[in-house]
Amino acid sequence: MKNLYLKIIDKFNRIETIERFTEKGLPYIKTIDLYAGQDYNESAFEAHLFPALFVKWSIDYLQNPPSALLTFRVCWEQLRDTSSLNETPEEALRFMDFINLVDEVLKEIETEHTSKFTLLSEELNIEDTITDTHSLNYRCSYTGKSKIAKTNYQAGAIDEVQQEGTIFTTVDVIS
Repeated sequence: MKNLYLKIIDKFNRIETIERFTEKGLPYIKTIDLYAGQDYNESAFEAHLFPALFVKWSIDYLQNPPSALLTFRVCWEQLRDTSSLNETPEEALRFMDFINLVDEVLKEIETEHTSKFTLLSEELNIEDTITDTHSLNYRCSYTGKSKIAKTNYQAGAIDEVQQEGTIFTTVDVIS
């Protein structure tokens, strides 16, 4: 998962990716981190620049191949009114365009141990967070670890056994 995490950072820090956001007048991802509740307790973490992308995962080794569930918490500062009373709802709802572009970029990522991501669900989080948060949930195959311990034994079969020689036995004589 280390390779995947580094690939995510690399992908969002590339000039081409940043330009995809700026060409559409959207902010680009400025902070990427492993998820540790940063959107709930700002004072417990170093300052984050928004928008931010926080990553967490779980891996199910009972599936064949193993499957990783990835959750990306996309955080941004919503400074516009999204209510029906707003006279320019298009501007207030540009965060939806931002989320769609984040999704497009994430779906392009794969590593030697992970397949491309399949979007399972997304959610506009209404929790009491310090910033607006949207969750994107994906699944991908994962081959970075095996659920079975490696051994030095090799499996095989013996096709034919030939026996040669004589078996001797001793007999005790009682007198």
